[in-house]
Amino acid sequence: MKRMLRAPAGVGATLWLVLGPPALACAECIDYESFLRVVSTFDTGGGAPRNGVVSGTLAYLPGNTAGLLILDLSEPTSPVLLSVTDTPGLARGVALAGNLILVADDAAGLGIIDVTDPVHPSPVGSIDTPGAAVSVSVAGNRAYVADSAGGVRVIDITLPAVPIEVGSWDSDPGQSGGIVIDGTVAYVAHGTGGLRVLDLSDPDSPVGLTSYGSDARALARGGNLLYLTSTQLEILDLSSPVMPVLVGSAATRSIPTDLTVADGIAYLVVGRSELQVFDCREPTLPRSIGAVGAGSPQGLTTTESFAYVGTRVVDIANPSSPAPLGIAVPGGSAVDLRSTGSHLLVASQATGLAVYDISNPQTPQLASVFDTPGSALGVDAVLPFVYISDSTAGLTIVYLPTPGNPSPVRTIATAGAAQGVFVANGMAFVSLGTAGIQIIDVAKPAYPTLLGSLDTPGTARSIAVEGEYAYVADGTWGLQVVDIADPESPTIVHQVPISSARSVCTDGGFAYVTGSQFHALDLSDPSMPTIASSLPTLTVGQDVTVDAGIAYVATGTYGLLVVDVTDPYSLRELGTMPEDSPATAVAVGGGLVALGSQRLVLAAQQCSPANAPTTPGSGPRPTHLTVYPNPCDGEVRIVWSGAREDLRLQSERAGSSPYAISVWDGAGREVWSIPFSYGSVGLPIVWDGRNSWGATAPAGRYWIGLRGSGRPAVPVTRLSLGAH
Repeated sequence: MKRMLRAPAGVGATLWLVLGPPALACAECIDYESFLRVVSTFDTGGGAPRNGVVSGTLAYLPGNTAGLLILDLSEPTSPVLLSVTDTPGLARGVALAGNLILVADDAAGLGIIDVTDPVHPSPVGSIDTPGAAVSVSVAGNRAYVADSAGGVRVIDITLPAVPIEVGSWDSDPGQSGGIVIDGTVAYVAHGTGGLRVLDLSDPDSPVGLTSYGSDARALARGGNLLYLTSTQLEILDLSSPVMPVLVGSAATRSIPTDLTVADGIAYLVVGRSELQVFDCREPTLPRSIGAVGAGSPQGLTTTESFAYVGTRVVDIANPSSPAPLGIAVPGGSAVDLRSTGSHLLVASQATGLAVYDISNPQTPQLASVFDTPGSALGVDAVLPFVYISDSTAGLTIVYLPTPGNPSPVRTIATAGAAQGVFVANGMAFVSLGTAGIQIIDVAKPAYPTLLGSLDTPGTARSIAVEGEYAYVADGTWGLQVVDIADPESPTIVHQVPISSARSVCTDGGFAYVTGSQFHALDLSDPSMPTIASSLPTLTVGQDVTVDAGIAYVATGTYGLLVVDVTDPYSLRELGTMPEDSPATAVAVGGGLVALGSQRLVLAAQQCSPANAPTTPGSGPRPTHLTVYPNPCDGEVRIVWSGAREDLRLQSERAGSSPYAISVWDGAGREVWSIPFSYGSVGLPIVWDGRNSWGATAPAGRYWIGLRGSGRPAVPVTRLSLGAH
């Protein structure tokens, strides 16, 4: 594991223990599964889904080159592809009209498909348009096609086999990319022409009325508001339908391309790689509440509890992401971290070594700074000594008897730019990029001496030591296993092929390696590790640490990734926490996760699976419980998703549902429950904060779970006595 720092017996250790109190006791663990997160992926028949529509348990998605995709959402986390209907063009938008799906088919115009039998859809008609059809809306027997450079085309679909163009609207500059119909008014996202408002009093002769702005890319209607994307999110008041008025706006993490809105919550695809969520229930002050990496989506489709973003299923029952407990700006990117529990050691290229007091994580305090002779890239310590991989300067050793009093000891040159360091058994193991690794004797920190060197075939980025072996993340050459029994003559004994190996740590007989995927390796034979399991990730993980069965991965663009590694042969993604700048380092200690980027972010650790009570029973797996909000001061929404078919079969065998949503207090006593059947999968259930006798449950820690499932319950914190 990436260790809590060690201190030898002696005065230095005593001072650290006295002056460094434990981390804040109220920094309770959280369940990352209870927040916005990706839960699964689904088959699209090779298509790249864009914004679709949902009717009942069926989703109709435009699949770009694949045509029309129809999916069964009966199991919302495991969509089943029922059919793929090829279209002549690129399916970019759809609308539902009874038993017909209208497809905006790019250069091929408008296609009409009968979906009465969703397994065997039947194309029934089409009509070419002068531009490129990118979206479509329906009002009565008229289809309004946003036709890019062709403006808006009005198509009579009374006879689906013979659609007829009966009207049009166009205006320069701009290209129509999205359209919303509201009675006799149409709102058109007209690109560089801004938002255009059209009068549809005569449905076959749209008339331009007013315009807003000079950039409109996507739009959605929600109540009396229109949500618009330009370079940001904008919210317009439609009290006067033909004169939209800006009431609120919010910056996005990147350029937004698509959006949907439900119950005052806006979901945006930003930068074609993330889903970002905004709480717009106060439209004058929209605020970002969550974000999650979603690969390379080109559209999104939402239901009450899930968003289908590209090929990924995102749980939105709680649409927010975990919030940081505290933030500090170290004066330069935090490229490596080590935790002492009460303090954090930060390696920063700009400032060298920074020491932060994190005993109160809400307000981390800078205790000291030591400017190293090079550019600090990595840090490890056996207190009171700190070891810094200092780029071209080599290995720098600092004496740190107390957090506020660093002083130089010695710098020793290395064969290449020192990038990472791991200290064990009186030796510092330094990764040197293209120069491989070096082993330095630091038993006497004031007199470090070189013991041995090894040129690895790749780019040595990170190193971890377990017993007589060192494990080196060696870039495109994977993981190198190095025999260090004789530190003066280290030897490569095995290589594990891992794409873009970047960081490595060990814990409990396993090694965990970040690369283009996240890997767990079995070290039963430490000289010849084998991959136990792998978890796909959206990007190359930059750093990893493991604590109490949970792996924390700094994923660059996508912030913090949290993975359950209690069974290394079955890795399970728990959740994420976004970060505004690329996350390059992570450390844990004292109940806190520290994430390093251009700033230092402190967050709560994941509740250990060992601490979560397990609900009795041996029911369906896999399953998933979401509780929102958490912490709470009133009502709680509870959503159980997955295993719908298992629930149905077991209920039929028993003659009735053997399941119930239950709430237990900290002593394990059930205080509230409600019967649960397979028909409630994916639907929110509300606990009003009262017990089964109607009395208000006091503030404190509770556990919510599906009784009879045999799955861990979710911890919930009530902040006040009042039930709202």
